[in-house]
Amino acid sequence: MEPTYTQFLEALKFIVSNEPDPELDIDYDEATAPYAKQIAQAEATIQAYGYVVAPGGLEKMRSCLAEVLFEQTDLKSESLIRSMVNRLWHGIGEWRG
Repeated sequence: MEPTYTQFLEALKFIVSNEPDPELDIDYDEATAPYAKQIAQAEATIQAYGYVVAPGGLEKMRSCLAEVLFEQTDLKSESLIRSMVNRLWHGIGEWRG
């Protein structure tokens, strides 16, 4: 089953909400361990959505990411989302992150 745009957004939101604050001295792996399964599921959804939009070409993929980034209200979220999508979409269609 292909993820919807809404599911893609929810997955991104979940990743952002569970990202440890880099200002705090917290071990990343330790902080995210309780959510490892959910993080993996969210990443799979984000990646699968790349395959959904890829047939529209690189411009469609870029437009999708730009739309999501435009909705962000803080730099941390924008940076995390850009990084996550670039990593998970790398090699999908024409995306080279």
